[in-house]
Amino acid sequence: KIETGLGNKERGEIIHQTLYFFWEGISNQAMLQELPTEELTNKIEIAFEKAIEYWQRRYFVNLSSRYLALEKNRTCDLLHQLMDLEKSRPYFEVVTREEERVIDLQGLQIKIRIDRIDKTLDQEELLIDYKTGEVSISDWFQERPRDPQLPLYCITRDPKPMGIIFSIVRSDGVRFQGLTREEKYLPGVKTVAEVKSTGSEVTFEEQCETWQNTLELLARDFKEGVATVDPVDGENTCRICSLKTLCRVSSKICTS
Repeated sequence: KIETGLGNKERGEIIHQTLYFFWEGISNQAMLQELPTEELTNKIEIAFEKAIEYWQRRYFVNLSSRYLALEKNRTCDLLHQLMDLEKSRPYFEVVTREEERVIDLQGLQIKIRIDRIDKTLDQEELLIDYKTGEVSISDWFQERPRDPQLPLYCITRDPKPMGIIFSIVRSDGVRFQGLTREEKYLPGVKTVAEVKSTGSEVTFEEQCETWQNTLELLARDFKEGVATVDPVDGENTCRICSLKTLCRVSSKICTS
């Protein structure tokens, strides 16, 4: 399939960069709420132009002015929707953007980068990861979690944050999704107990301990070279693979 213009991956990078530049001069929710609509649009467009300049310089790509105008309109519309959500939240301050750190997990050195860290009125941290693809927080509760970035960021903070949030920026819906210690803190965001099951009393802190144990075990297995033939999705993992004759998964399935 041949595509012209930007693909989903490139659009995702540009959204991340645009938000990075947008929050550069806006340090808290009050400043955001005080912006007139016209000025808000102007700031989003300037941030988009900076992001495009950075992206084209990094990847040596030149896009036509007409195409860029369409992308600017699309991005501006999505970020206006996001800012409406940001305005409706409880008060927050943006304390870091794109923070990079190297953490040690069972002797495994991992470089992490958090898209954004907010502080609440009570000076607690809220970790935010921008997403332009499909995500599901139920994946965090598996034996081998998918998309474990936010749980990983969470367990390496001291003190622990009050929540971890996906800020989803997609044409089919701009929304928050994630977990917080408090009920109904953000629209679309739940407590651990609400996600796990009706009547569950698992707290956010207890879930952080579970993630700590799970991710440390995975890190230790990786460091020690554990390579058990056990795909997360079983045979579905291999449904589009063209190298089955070289793979131990096929052998295991055939002999089982």
